[in-house]
Amino acid sequence: MKKLLLYFLFWAISFFCFLLFSNRFLKKETQSLAKAEVIVVLGYPSLDSNNISPIQKTRVDKAIQLYNNDYAKKILFSGGAVQNKFIEAETMKSYALKNGIPNENILIETESKNTEENIELCYNILAGKNISDIIVITSKYHTKRSNYIFSQYPLNVQMQGTAYPNEFGPFRKTGAILIEYLGFLRYFIKGGSKSTA
Repeated sequence: MKKLLLYFLFWAISFFCFLLFSNRFLKKETQSLAKAEVIVVLGYPSLDSNNISPIQKTRVDKAIQLYNNDYAKKILFSGGAVQNKFIEAETMKSYALKNGIPNENILIETESKNTEENIELCYNILAGKNISDIIVITSKYHTKRSNYIFSQYPLNVQMQGTAYPNEFGPFRKTGAILIEYLGFLRYFIKGGSKSTA
């Protein structure tokens, strides 16, 4: 029994240290936020009912808050149909419209399937409109990888992370952290840089 208790204690401490390290390593947020031209919201799958998912909602709520406080005049939602048939950007746009954001101030990118594509296709839209100053919103453990990929493009980027919703228990949060580490690994295996020349 004592050995089992020590075993459990060891893994509990290890798990706590892993979360503490990840909370520092995976976060990259702008502390003193300045005004920008566009708020970019990175995608996350919609619910199978085509309703907004809890993570999408936290991101869009943050974008709406910043928009209403005049941090930018437009919002760009990014994300195609990945885990189901519903386009992430369209779901987020619909929610934003219901919450008072004018249609003419919303841009959407509807083809991307992952973070790298989110960023590349958003950049193409922004470059076509001569926009370079942006605020990017994503979940907090996703900010560092997103910021690193954005740094491969000629943009002035400010990062804002949102907390994981209450529906996310410790195991789902741990899964999200592991996905981020795998995302870093996948990105660097593929080459880890983007030429903008």
